[in-house]
Amino acid sequence: MSIKKACALLVASIVMIVFFLPSILSTNWVKEKLLSSVNRSIKGSVQVEAINLSWFGPQILENVRLLGSDESVVASLRSISSDTSLFSLMFQRSSLGDTQIKELNAELSDSLMKSFGLPLRVKSSHPVKLFDSDFFFSGSPSDLKLTASGNTAHQGKQGSFSLNCDVSSSGNTVKANVIDFPVEILDVLAAANDPERYGMMSALLGDTLNVKINETSESGTSDLSVHLQADLFNIVLNGKLTSERFTLSSPVNTHLVITPAIMEQLMKGSSSQLVKPINVDIELKDVDIPFDFFRNGLSRDAARNASFELSVKIPQAEWQMGAVENIQLLASALKGHSSFDVSVSGSLKQENKLFPFVMKSLHQKPLTEELLLATIVQPKELSFTLNNLKTKTLDAYFGTGNHWQQIFGNAISLQVQSSDSDLQTMKMLLQSEKINVPNVVLKIDQPLELETQRQLISGSIYSDAILFQKQKSSLESLKIKWKLDPAKKSIEANFTGKSAFAGSYANGLIEGSLFVDLGKEALKTTLEGKRVPAPLLSLITGRKEWEPVFGPVLDLNLKADMRGLTGPVKAEVDGANGRLELDGQLTKGVVTLNSPLRLSTHATQELGKDVLSDFAPVFGELISAESSINLTIDPDRFSMPLSMNFSEMHFKRAVLDLGKMTFRNRGDVHRLLDVLKADSIDQVEVWATPMYLEMDAGLLRIYRMDMLVMNRYPIAAWGQIHLPNDKVDMVLGISPVALAQSLGVTGLPKGYMLQIPIKGSSSNTKINSAKVMSRIGALVAQSSGGPEGFVLGTVLDLANGKEPKIPPPTTNPLPWGDLTVEMPQKKSSSSPVNEIKNQATKFFKGIFR
Repeated sequence: MSIKKACALLVASIVMIVFFLPSILSTNWVKEKLLSSVNRSIKGSVQVEAINLSWFGPQILENVRLLGSDESVVASLRSISSDTSLFSLMFQRSSLGDTQIKELNAELSDSLMKSFGLPLRVKSSHPVKLFDSDFFFSGSPSDLKLTASGNTAHQGKQGSFSLNCDVSSSGNTVKANVIDFPVEILDVLAAANDPERYGMMSALLGDTLNVKINETSESGTSDLSVHLQADLFNIVLNGKLTSERFTLSSPVNTHLVITPAIMEQLMKGSSSQLVKPINVDIELKDVDIPFDFFRNGLSRDAARNASFELSVKIPQAEWQMGAVENIQLLASALKGHSSFDVSVSGSLKQENKLFPFVMKSLHQKPLTEELLLATIVQPKELSFTLNNLKTKTLDAYFGTGNHWQQIFGNAISLQVQSSDSDLQTMKMLLQSEKINVPNVVLKIDQPLELETQRQLISGSIYSDAILFQKQKSSLESLKIKWKLDPAKKSIEANFTGKSAFAGSYANGLIEGSLFVDLGKEALKTTLEGKRVPAPLLSLITGRKEWEPVFGPVLDLNLKADMRGLTGPVKAEVDGANGRLELDGQLTKGVVTLNSPLRLSTHATQELGKDVLSDFAPVFGELISAESSINLTIDPDRFSMPLSMNFSEMHFKRAVLDLGKMTFRNRGDVHRLLDVLKADSIDQVEVWATPMYLEMDAGLLRIYRMDMLVMNRYPIAAWGQIHLPNDKVDMVLGISPVALAQSLGVTGLPKGYMLQIPIKGSSSNTKINSAKVMSRIGALVAQSSGGPEGFVLGTVLDLANGKEPKIPPPTTNPLPWGDLTVEMPQKKSSSSPVNEIKNQATKFFKGIFR
């Protein structure tokens, strides 16, 4: 065969293949191959009954179904057709022709989402259904016609939608009508990136949404009307559209109800919760925004020409921490300006008193849509004023007991202001009863420009003086240099300051450094101070215990060097009233000891009132002690997580030595002495043996601690406290000598103690009053003499059952030795039962009321 014939045959073959290509592609064999390729790329499977392609005729797909992974039908349509020829689609591409989708049916379920590998999840047990939906579009992007209609169903309620859109060079017409659209679909979309946001849209809008949109254009200007109506929300928007901008024709007013459920969704992680629904009134007017705002590369001139005015009013919002009234947010942007203003005002309500606050800020108009949030969060200028805020509100909000009140006093006032054009400098003023900070300056070295993303940010914090009113001391010339490196995920800071005192203390110095590498979980810090005001450490740490434990002025030395949250930690604190020594190791967030932890402090009224009374209210009457109070914790099996999780805390042995203490004869102390028939004196001495402690997985075991009250009345205490569950299981032991003094009970064996069980929580301990009364009654009856008392006492003993074994003293011999008492002359009694009732009731009520 000649070359010419071979070439002619090849060309003829190619022509025949091309001519019959649509028919070949429409065969079942090719269809199955194409579907197999598609199905390999999705988690579900697609089925098509027929594919009909033509070079010059219409293109048709018939009876298309999408199956889920469980082979159930999750979507289907009767046909997809286009009258555009295959030749036009491949070579001309000028028009879509008439394209139709008929009878689309789908179910918004997990199966549908998983079939396409979408990160959307449907939690509702009643998925949204779309049925009998038809779509039609025709023409090119510049001359387009689009229609759509269909029905929806959700939880037994049916809805519908229709859309007619005609876009041409002569004008546009858009009409849309959506009736009872299921908000469930919006919930699914809102939870795409955060599943915990599921349900937020339903809480805000209700179950269904109705939408009407009308747009008509003439001579390049379109009139737009949008009406959104939901179960809980209604808004009407009228405006004008041109090729360059959108202008609001009339103000938009709407009313919202924000429920506690919505606020919980918006403020996840916050410790404060909304108590009641709040009413929100919103007004938006004078809106004029260039369309270039929604495109990259918006010029500064275009941004300057954008304008709007927004007003948000909330009459009252009641939170767990307190109420806020007359909240008003105003935001406005004027044409010709490169910035917009925001102000927030209102009043905090506490004890039926109002404390007004005002915050004002100036923001750069965004140059792109992506920078919109950044400009709101990062103002150019900022001022904030809050007067006489009650500190107990802050304690309630942060869950800090009364620490804010202890540190600052009853109220604080705060002012923050920045007038720098790029927000590089900010000034703060804080005033309170105990601490005044007249001038703090925050300086950022680099301009914070929105158009650029810097890798390194550094700055400084400077304060002329921090004044501590009560101690007449101050921290002067405080300088903090800091640096943030996002690329290395590191934080670095160095600080120095000088302390000054009005009294006899010499001036001091504090300096230190901090380096944190978040990527490597590394931390290195040093802090050294000579003659540091204790209130400064309370201000930094938020803890009130520094001055009561260590005194008004202290020296400190802190060092830590960790990598992977592992490394040594050393601390020494030395003050006029106390001293702390810590030499430990941090391993994966758990502290262990290299040597015993030692804490020594003088017993003062402040120590008892501000520190020890939190553990035992009786210490609120503490005056002094003969020697220092000492706490020693051995390294053996010591383990304490930084998270302060009690269930993971362990130590084998700790000793708390209280020694001889003097209390005021008031409160619980006075009631105890009244029961013991002690002399009426102003001050009471209590002598205690060392308290030995052990902890295992949060179970604190307290070994027996003996006490001598007024050198005459021996008592003791022992038991255990399960800290994770706050479960108290303690015993108070009353010695024979104390019983003899109070009830006239004699003849009790040496080593005996009347055991009074104390159970419950640390804030609500309870005593089995019936059992204790019976035990006291038995002792009094047996001691009263005669067969009647003996029989009655024996019966009560049998009814009570056997008492637990009394633990031996941990200190032997006791420092006060063996005490004896000369018993008073017994009074005759014709009725031991009455004696039981009178004396035992008085004893019991006196101790436990």
